[in-house]
Amino acid sequence: MGWQWVLMVTASGLLAAGGIPAGELEDTSGWPRIDSRYCTIWLEPSLEVKTINQRLKTWMIRPTGLRPTADTPEAQLAAKCDTIFRRAQELLDMYPPGVHVTVKITSTQDAIQSVHAARYGIGTEAIAFYVFENNTIYTTGKDLSTSVLAHEMAHCIIDHYFGVRPPRKIEEMLAMYVDAHLGE
Repeated sequence: MGWQWVLMVTASGLLAAGGIPAGELEDTSGWPRIDSRYCTIWLEPSLEVKTINQRLKTWMIRPTGLRPTADTPEAQLAAKCDTIFRRAQELLDMYPPGVHVTVKITSTQDAIQSVHAARYGIGTEAIAFYVFENNTIYTTGKDLSTSVLAHEMAHCIIDHYFGVRPPRKIEEMLAMYVDAHLGE
């Protein structure tokens, strides 16, 4: 491994090595917002909804005849996120009441690394991660996929299902199970 995340501190706060403010993903003013039953999706302004929508494939979850009939890329993205979330619940057989997760999608890995560094004091090589404390999934448009989103949604579902959150290793095994069995 040997790779280490370097942080810089300036008068305005913590910066990632790439110079991206740690709070950049926390302030979503000017970001397009898409709401669905289970998710609030925020897209960095440089990302196109159509491109993000095309990255998520739900054909293996929902048979062709049952595909959403949404007519805009925003509505299609919302429907796909809900389909993935429901499938993760089914696979886990966990249905926590009233769960609604925020998904923040950025164009750079540096941006999500800076959020991780600001929150945990160390960067990450992960392409996505879930934070229970603010109920948010962070990922990039480039790394977003159906399996990545299902995996992170599984973390959300697991964390909200139990009165006491399970050990991280157990939670990770369950999230990996969702990822592995998504299309079955």
